[in-house]
Amino acid sequence: MFESVREGKTGPSANILAYLRKDNNRFVASKELSESLNITCQHVYDSIAYLRRCGYNIEISRGDGYKLISSPDMLLPVEIAANLACRKFAERIFSYKTIGSTNMVAQNLARSGMPEGTLVIADTQTKGRGRLGRKWHSPPGKGLYFSLILRPELPPEKMAGLSLVAGLAIVRAISQATGIKTQTKWPNDVLFKSKKLAGILVELAAEVGKIDYMVVGCGINVNHLRKDFPLSLQRKSTSLKIIGKKEYSRIVLLQYILREFEKLYDNYRGHGFKYLSVEIIQNSALIDKRITLTIGKEKITGKAVGIDNSGHIIIKNKKGLMTYPAGEVTLR
Repeated sequence: MFESVREGKTGPSANILAYLRKDNNRFVASKELSESLNITCQHVYDSIAYLRRCGYNIEISRGDGYKLISSPDMLLPVEIAANLACRKFAERIFSYKTIGSTNMVAQNLARSGMPEGTLVIADTQTKGRGRLGRKWHSPPGKGLYFSLILRPELPPEKMAGLSLVAGLAIVRAISQATGIKTQTKWPNDVLFKSKKLAGILVELAAEVGKIDYMVVGCGINVNHLRKDFPLSLQRKSTSLKIIGKKEYSRIVLLQYILREFEKLYDNYRGHGFKYLSVEIIQNSALIDKRITLTIGKEKITGKAVGIDNSGHIIIKNKKGLMTYPAGEVTLR
């Protein structure tokens, strides 16, 4: 297992990587990097050495400078940070090759005082979790498995809305990065043609009327083949690679998600679903469909007609309109 931590907004190494990648058909002189990025020549030397230790193939020419030849296929903090236009999300990154659960580690970090926006990401999880205690299958090198620490000034009853906000961010990001159209399934899934593509797990610690911290965990099937899923999931799950018939960059998709989620999160904190409800309904797999909602032993059947300002689903049946904060939904 390895752990890497990045502090600050981007740092010299990430800025240099982004600069080299911007025009990787030429050598870039140390002086150009120093002047363009407003850093010392020593920072340039140290950062180039660090990037090479991380597995980046950077050619060095005494007369010409540095040229990026290739990058490792790893979820490195410096890779995530390069060209990431976020204000607060991923200011600190904890990256693991193997981990039990990103949500569990993120909760421990939140309790220790790590700031809002801290990102925990892993190449594989041995104890990945979904809702209702289910296991999230996390094969190495295939998907995105990450958690974000949030500290919103919101009442706990608004928690349900955050999974929908995260789901909408994933839908937006997948569309932008791949052109694939997906839908959210209340309360915490992203689907492609009724097959599960991503899941969201929101956990929190709260006092009376106040959230101390929230952890939003996301699992996204990116480059899985059908054989990468257990037999029990092969008919119910899919991946971007299965859909698009090609591999996609996990880093690029992650960066899109972080940018979209930060924008949506800020909007939700300030206005609830006032400016998001139309888009959430447009991208929902449930709205205007007949569903069955299971809450414990109770089953409620009716038509899903909307989402209220707290993220609760609204169901219409013979009893009228009723809202529900949680439950397991099946389409009829």
